[in-house]
Amino acid sequence: MPVGKFDKLQLIGTNELLVEGPFETHGDVIGDVTVKILIIRDGQNSDPKFAIATVTPEPPDPTKPGLFTGRFSAIVEAPGFFRRDDEVRAIGISVALKTTPPTAPDPPDPPAFETFTWCVGRKVTV
Repeated sequence: MPVGKFDKLQLIGTNELLVEGPFETHGDVIGDVTVKILIIRDGQNSDPKFAIATVTPEPPDPTKPGLFTGRFSAIVEAPGFFRRDDEVRAIGISVALKTTPPTAPDPPDPPAFETFTWCVGRKVTV
């Protein structure tokens, strides 16, 4: 099962929010993993703010065969929308195209999309 997290929601000036986090999934990934990010103020019916990130793969860990790991980073543009210590809800959805590993039985399954959604409460930092 994939794992996605948000470990940084940091204001850059008054107009941008830097959003970063780790991502991992099992299996063979074809191409890029895309993460769409949605940020809303927690407990308020505010306009959602969006960004799209691409996971930057990390070198494979020989002690964890078949594990794809990486990090994503995006800038959410929202002039004057976020303030320090705002409680926000960060929602991510990842899309990865995966293939059957070379050790799979014959005939292998065709490539398929894998999606994963996660949602966490976080505090905006500076």
